[in-house]
Amino acid sequence: MTRRARLAAVASAASCLLLACVFALSAQDIAPPGSEKLYSRPGHLWFEDASGSARVSPDGKWALVGRPRDFDFVSLAARKPDPARLQLGMQSVDLAVFCGNDLLREGKRGNEQGWFIPIEDKGLMLVTFKPGAVPLCSADAKVSAYFRAGVADAGLLLGNWKERKRVAIPGVITGAVFSPDAQYVYVLSSQPNGGTALSRVEVATNRVLSLARDLDAAHAFSPLGISADGARLYLSLAGLKLPDPAERQKPAASRFLDIYEFDLAAKRSRKLLASDIDKTAPTEVAGYLYWAQAVVHESIVVLPASGGAPREVVRDAFLPTWRRDGRQIGFVFGGWRHADWALNLDAGAIPVDEEARPAGERSVIISGNHEDFPPEWSPDGKWIAFHSHRAPAPVAFYDAPGSSDDIWLRSAADPAAPETRLTDFGWEVGSPSWSPDGRKLLFSSWDRKGAPGVYFLWVTTIDPETGKAVSSEKLPLPPEVKSPEWAVWSPSGEEIAIEDESGPGERTLWVLSASKLDRIISYKCETYGGLDWMPDGKTLLYGALDNGRMQIFSIARSGGAPARLTSDPAGLMHPRVSPDGRWIAATRHDAQTELWRKKL
Repeated sequence: MTRRARLAAVASAASCLLLACVFALSAQDIAPPGSEKLYSRPGHLWFEDASGSARVSPDGKWALVGRPRDFDFVSLAARKPDPARLQLGMQSVDLAVFCGNDLLREGKRGNEQGWFIPIEDKGLMLVTFKPGAVPLCSADAKVSAYFRAGVADAGLLLGNWKERKRVAIPGVITGAVFSPDAQYVYVLSSQPNGGTALSRVEVATNRVLSLARDLDAAHAFSPLGISADGARLYLSLAGLKLPDPAERQKPAASRFLDIYEFDLAAKRSRKLLASDIDKTAPTEVAGYLYWAQAVVHESIVVLPASGGAPREVVRDAFLPTWRRDGRQIGFVFGGWRHADWALNLDAGAIPVDEEARPAGERSVIISGNHEDFPPEWSPDGKWIAFHSHRAPAPVAFYDAPGSSDDIWLRSAADPAAPETRLTDFGWEVGSPSWSPDGRKLLFSSWDRKGAPGVYFLWVTTIDPETGKAVSSEKLPLPPEVKSPEWAVWSPSGEEIAIEDESGPGERTLWVLSASKLDRIISYKCETYGGLDWMPDGKTLLYGALDNGRMQIFSIARSGGAPARLTSDPAGLMHPRVSPDGRWIAATRHDAQTELWRKKL
């Protein structure tokens, strides 16, 4: 089905069907019968929280719950974190994995930085790995291995703590586990078609045996477990065979990761556990099956511009935008499904009245192959610009060959109108901001010729009559601006507000004009907090971390003390001011990383 036909079909469907599909995630069945939740850790980021996971020690006494650089080391007897035992005299611990019943830690000790293995009666020993290492070790901690996260064809590095040999494994390794007797390592790795392969590596000889291919798993980090007798593996899978890639692009597809058992002797799989949420990191300990769940609830909310309690406008949505007459709010929907990460995100909109209350049904505005972000309406209302990944045909994973990451333009009046690709150089692009005269679009992007993770600002000039791109250029920035993740034109068009990742866990709000750069404030934030101007250009809004949650703050353009506008028990970010200046729309984000178990 072509994109035009797909949109026409969506537009002709009854509104109740659209609502049923979009709201399906709000009634998730996340507690399989007979299961028990052991621990829950709140998140304070954004999409990153959806990747939260957990691991349990082989003796079942301890667990690691959370994300890299943001996790708890938990006593399962007390069901409380034990930070002192985690630190073990180190200044910082950024990552940790179980090595036997102890921990292999990555962090800083004195002048040393790296991975440290505990040695009986000798304390911690520094171990050398290549960057991005994901280590694992045998139950007796005598044999070790590691793979490199996200690095294609890097292989498995296998051996003892001082010397390892590379075992060739095609694709990106996404998970690995030793057998209890340390004779084998079982490895999951990505395939070019979007599937996942399961292999066995014999430790003594480094020989590789293929066990299964074309498994429907997450294309990113995917821990797996093994039974105490070494006869069965436990895998997180959406299925045992690959879906049609078009299924991956559907926001409402029920494609969650369930837990499967793989019988190593028979080379057969069966589903052990299913529910309407992704279940990751399965492992067996003392007759129990343990797993992790990242429970994320997102919605678009509005609150008065002066601050106060938010009220929900759109459930299961994030990243709000306003139509220029204030009578429609745009958003993204689809959810953070692990097996189809971001492929299933589309953009919608809902009409609102002058009190920013829903005044009709939500509708689909932008729908294509791969990720779509919300519409940014032009000042004259003629166009919508948006960030989108696009591919000629449905793709099987986020960075699949043939997919782009750029800024697009389309007529605002017709969802099925042709789309115009304005750029061809984007890489992790942010949402565009229109200049007040409707002739320029400002946006952030990595530089494909530079280092990943570092943002720059770009300006694309268009012909407002035809919507065609005239030129694109990288905006020269002073060296004080390190990595501008988000930028918005001021109402006058003479200044640009910038959210800059100025350091680990820190953002700086700058205002740039033709003649100078003003530092407004630095604040805690570890994700894309967002920012906006009040219509008079005298005040800025931004999302910042405070007391463990993202909240919305305002500050004068001239600087000074910020004002906290929200005190919500969930996180609030991505503030956008209505055109009349009366309302703030924001993303409300509530996330928990949970550890569960069930008797086998």
